Amino acid sequence: MWKEHVLSTADLPLAWYEAGQGPLLVFLHGGPGDDHHYLRVLAEPFTKQFRCILYDQRGGGHSPLSKLSQETLHIERFFADLEALRLHLGASRLQLVGHSWGATFALLYSIRFSQQVERVVLIGLGPLSNELAQVASANLLKPLLQAEREAFETLAAERRLAREAGDLQKHRGLHLQLVTEYYVRSWFYSPEAAAHFCEQYRAMYSYNPLISTYLLPSVEPLQGEIWRRLTQVTASVLLLYGYQDFEPVTQAYLLKESLPHAQICLLNECGHVPWLEQPEQCIQVIKDFLGGNHGEDQAAKA
Repeated sequence: MWKEHVLSTADLPLAWYEAGQGPLLVFLHGGPGDDHHYLRVLAEPFTKQFRCILYDQRGGGHSPLSKLSQETLHIERFFADLEALRLHLGASRLQLVGHSWGATFALLYSIRFSQQVERVVLIGLGPLSNELAQVASANLLKPLLQAEREAFETLAAERRLAREAGDLQKHRGLHLQLVTEYYVRSWFYSPEAAAHFCEQYRAMYSYNPLISTYLLPSVEPLQGEIWRRLTQVTASVLLLYGYQDFEPVTQAYLLKESLPHAQICLLNECGHVPWLEQPEQCIQVIKDFLGGNHGEDQAAKA
């Protein structure tokens, strides 16, 4: 059902995909370094009401770069890609749905290009300060026994060395092991949902670790600015977390203190990928928000 297109920009072919009819709704995938495919499951229920747009962010999926560097993967290039896509689609303002890193990207874009964003859904937004990053790291390890934590740290160190050496094949094996044996324990509340995710993750694996290596140095200086510039966001914002997400859900309340038009929704028995664990509630909450229901905060219960 997804039509594939390529938008030629100054330095890369940007692969984008569309399905459905209606107002534009653009989805931003996580990573950095993943591609759009895993978000199709989230986007498909919206295709009856919206023209849903997904795309592979630069360097990943079907949007290859001839050279990966801090210049070609600077956050300003990511902004320029989304702006190019917005103009190509003829949209004066966008509605955005971002997950994980995609939520961080959506928030940064909403600050920088405040007049171009009408509504934004931030799902499982990652930590925006060093203190909250430490909370996320602790939550990631919480389900593991001591021996498992030691094994995790060893694998993570080996993965880092493989990335630094440019051995992407070895990195792939270590990363898959870390994700499917350890990460999912804190990403999901439901063991069944975790198992299904692992099966799909192995089948669709396309993660490129070099993208975050080059991109994040240009993102980190902006994190301090985020908290000072939140009042510049004119869009309506939905902060959506699973109660059992390893990401610090308390961040939602800290953000709402400065976001002029924000609401919070927390889904119970749900982790970092809420559309897989609480699909009906997750989709309905987002539809209500996009439909103009911007009332009091919600706490949906499974």
